[in-house]
Amino acid sequence: MNISIPNPAYRFAICVSLALMMLAVVVPAQPVAPDEAGAPDEGWVSLFDGDSLAGWTGDPELWRVEDGTIIGEGPDGGAIPRNDYLWHATKWDDFVLEATFRIQGGNSGIQYRSRVAPDGEAIGYQADLDAAHQYTGMLYESRGRGIAVPRGVMAALAGDGSRQPIGSLPDAEKAVQRISDGKWHQMRIIAHGNSMRHEIDGVPVCAFTDTDADAVTLGQFGLQIHAGAPMRIEWQSVRARSWQPIDGDPVRDCARVSDTGAAGTREVASPRWIWAQGATPADQKIELIRSFSIDEATEATLTMSGDNHFVAYLDDQEILRGDDWAKPARTVIPDLGAGPHTLRIECTNDGGPAGLSGILAWAGADGTEVSIVTDAQWRHLDGDSKRRIADKGPVSAATAPWGDIGISEGGSVTRWSLPEGFHAEVLHHVDPADGSWVCIAVEAPGRFITSPQRGPLKRVTVDEDGVTVTDCASFGDAQGLLLVDGDLWVHVAGHRKDRGGLWILSDPDGDGFFDQEKRLSAMGPGGEHGVHALVRGPDGAVWTVVGNHIDVPQQLLTRDRYRNWQEDLILPRLWDPNGHAVGHLAPAGQVLRIDPDTLEWERVAGGFRNSYDLAFHHDGSLFTYDADMEWDIGTPWYRSPRVVEVVSGGDAGWRGGDGKWPDGIPDAVMPSVETDLSSPTGVSSGLDGQFPGRWRHAIYIADWAYGRILAYFPREEGAGWRGRTEPFAAAAAFNVADMVFGSDGALYGVTGGRGTQSTFFRIASDAGSRPEVAAPTTEAGAGARAMRRMLESGHLASAPPMMELAWQQLGSADVAIGYAARVAIETIPVDQWRDRALVESGPAARIALLALARVGVDADRDPLLERLCDLPTPSNRRQILEELRIATVAIARRGDPAGATRQRLLARFDSFFVSNDL
Repeated sequence: MNISIPNPAYRFAICVSLALMMLAVVVPAQPVAPDEAGAPDEGWVSLFDGDSLAGWTGDPELWRVEDGTIIGEGPDGGAIPRNDYLWHATKWDDFVLEATFRIQGGNSGIQYRSRVAPDGEAIGYQADLDAAHQYTGMLYESRGRGIAVPRGVMAALAGDGSRQPIGSLPDAEKAVQRISDGKWHQMRIIAHGNSMRHEIDGVPVCAFTDTDADAVTLGQFGLQIHAGAPMRIEWQSVRARSWQPIDGDPVRDCARVSDTGAAGTREVASPRWIWAQGATPADQKIELIRSFSIDEATEATLTMSGDNHFVAYLDDQEILRGDDWAKPARTVIPDLGAGPHTLRIECTNDGGPAGLSGILAWAGADGTEVSIVTDAQWRHLDGDSKRRIADKGPVSAATAPWGDIGISEGGSVTRWSLPEGFHAEVLHHVDPADGSWVCIAVEAPGRFITSPQRGPLKRVTVDEDGVTVTDCASFGDAQGLLLVDGDLWVHVAGHRKDRGGLWILSDPDGDGFFDQEKRLSAMGPGGEHGVHALVRGPDGAVWTVVGNHIDVPQQLLTRDRYRNWQEDLILPRLWDPNGHAVGHLAPAGQVLRIDPDTLEWERVAGGFRNSYDLAFHHDGSLFTYDADMEWDIGTPWYRSPRVVEVVSGGDAGWRGGDGKWPDGIPDAVMPSVETDLSSPTGVSSGLDGQFPGRWRHAIYIADWAYGRILAYFPREEGAGWRGRTEPFAAAAAFNVADMVFGSDGALYGVTGGRGTQSTFFRIASDAGSRPEVAAPTTEAGAGARAMRRMLESGHLASAPPMMELAWQQLGSADVAIGYAARVAIETIPVDQWRDRALVESGPAARIALLALARVGVDADRDPLLERLCDLPTPSNRRQILEELRIATVAIARRGDPAGATRQRLLARFDSFFVSNDL
């Protein structure tokens, strides 16, 4: 195929843009390598050097290294003659192991705390792995108890192989199904004492405590290739380190759905997946029906999921519908009358697996749980006939393809997934007349202020008599609330021409009603991408975040740290064809700081999409949780949901349409961690609560769409932070909108938004259930952050005395310090450092040229690009990204180069294609 580009001026633009797109598509989402980023040594030991099998022993006919990958494969790609293992020489006791893998056919796994038998077989624990996902993630004990703990199970394992269930891991099945996509995935194993946990892509899939008195606690790692048909197993980035207290207990600190019954409930049947008998053609429509009777009127709860769609009718009145089987829908029926009733469900399957599951539950006269579940008593309504249904299995982690989606017995008492020692309860089901709640703030011990998405503010009082809800202001529609020295600050998510913007409400007569109003700003589009959270910083200021549809009035800003931003696009932009966010440009979502005494505003950072909340954590570091447009999933420019540290002058890199900046470019802040698909809402720091042990050091991030709260554990990386997330809390229909730690140390929150029925919930922990864990901070990290903040002191206005310090740090291996240094340099008039940038030859050379491209003049374009071509050829991914970014910014802001400069750049960048390193 020949491709003709009608405008020759686009050739260089396409070259650079394709280079950036290639990096965005092919490079895995991960931080810059530690040796480049200045990360402290956390004790990681690389078990694979990327080039050879040094340190490993195995059959060379079956194991080899190619292109930085360990490959296990049969001779000439054929059958595997016998089980074989690639053993690492080192032995480990308590550890964390991480290995990325890709599997095609057959069976494999990771042996740990194992040893080699005389006949070459393995003896010990194995985290199993197979392409058909029959065994992936489970515990198999070679030459021992065999299949010992299935996938999705948490158990105490006895010496005779019997298991005592502890709980189930609700996301295990979904995590395993994802590894069929042919991409790289991660297996993670944590072992401490006699407790162990297997994870895939950060999701726990198996956890157990070995109660055998002779349980092995020391041994080798081994990679297996299983005898049988041709297969291929590939491994990369195999590393391990010693277990640390912040890692937590592999079992106790793992969120699970407890197998023990809750007080006030009785044994009831579990729901099943049901459907009509026979084939399930695409676009099949069926009706499922169940009749029942109750003795006296009561409140009931219906929770239901359908693959792919359902509409539920109670006595021919529609009461619930759902269109995503992975997210069960839920409704409260406030007055289910005494007598006979009929549940009728209209079900539609788009194609593939089909099923309906659900539970209708209420409290009987004696307080015990009564429920009706999807089971064999249901019938398929086929014309005038009622036919038996097909039972497709229980709602559990073991039932493919759905797994455990959180529907079970206890339907009116939400079934929670939580770590041991944590307890959750719904304190209040919100009356629909009180709106759909999206925001919460602490007013006083036992008192909270909440706001519906549409409607006046509410005061929620929690005491021994229960929960009381009253109106406390004449308006609401808030998506940010904060008590500041007795006044209530309210971010109204309305239009700027109406009530949209920031208000301060007061209660001068002390009657509990905020009736004095003062408006601080008028801004907002009137939708969900407008004004958001308000939080008090350790500096006493009020900090807020706004979404990408906001135009912050320039006259509102007294000070500005976030400057010199542009779109920086070379090729025409591809906007969203559905029209979402079309025309919304940088600075997009922003973080602002307000002095409560002077009421002066300062812009701190930008380039976000639609972060909803903020949280200050260790050493005053500020974090937010952001996500890209879900319609872009699968496109090269889609960016995973991410926790981002908000830094002075920081740009998170979101741009409209396909214009988003790829991760890793030097003038965009790297995410502290990326998560799987989510809809970010509330963010809270564990430092504000009283959760025990390691949980105090987590940042809690809420996911509205998938009904969960994740715990992010940040670790120092130079002056910045990187870390991991893990599940903390989840439940059916748990669409968390906002949350906050109360004065009692528990986490309180609200579910709701977009018209859904709201709840007010609390998550508390057993006091003293875990030993205290020290903060994951060091003197070196504190020193690095002090250096960064010293540089940030030069971000508000030109500070020539800062020049030497900033220049010294411009090429720092610590990317956070280098970022702060560049912003400080850009604040100083360019005439004072232009010549220096054009001759710099040290580590700062490329970043100095980037700064010149960002703030220079048109005449600077060719000299800086010529200087770029004079530099040594880039030797790593970070330097390649720097050079591509320099060229992109210079061309986007200063125009396309011509002549010899153009040809030199083309020659330099042509060498980047195609590189195995990218």
